[in-house]
Amino acid sequence: MTDRAQADSSESFNAASPLWCFSLAFYSRPEVPALLLRLQDECDADVNVVLFGLWRAGQCRSLSSDDFLAIDSVIQKWRAEIVVPMRTVRRAIKGSQDGSAAVDALYTAAKRLELEAERIEQSRLFAAEYLASGTGVETIGQAVTLSLNAYGRTRERTFSVDVITKLATALEDMIRTEGEG
Repeated sequence: MTDRAQADSSESFNAASPLWCFSLAFYSRPEVPALLLRLQDECDADVNVVLFGLWRAGQCRSLSSDDFLAIDSVIQKWRAEIVVPMRTVRRAIKGSQDGSAAVDALYTAAKRLELEAERIEQSRLFAAEYLASGTGVETIGQAVTLSLNAYGRTRERTFSVDVITKLATALEDMIRTEGEG
């Protein structure tokens, strides 16, 4: 199998990875999209990397700055060359919507492509999960706080305590709800 075919096969296999399934479920919770986008827009955070950290936190694993740097190195080129430009194009189209069916269809297509680029990024993060297994901690809230503060340091930013607390609460609620189901 060629390197490209192997990469495609790996990405297809990981389409429903535990990380992707977690991300879809977590992102669908109230307040979560706004909180994650706030980290993205105000702190230059990669939402997929944040979600990776939250996924690990849900396992009571906290990630260090070194863990975040290691996983970020796996996807930084993809993010810079594919994901961010696609997001920029999608946002430009959204700002240019004029109510026409053609522009609406283009916007929908751009959203779909951006989401697929993010899924591929997550498949690469999941494949590299061994780089950031984290350290066991007592609680999910502790793992979220330690991890997001560590990731903030790698971005040379301080993430809002309010955002971190709300994400920890949403994650704890999601895990509690799944445990009851």
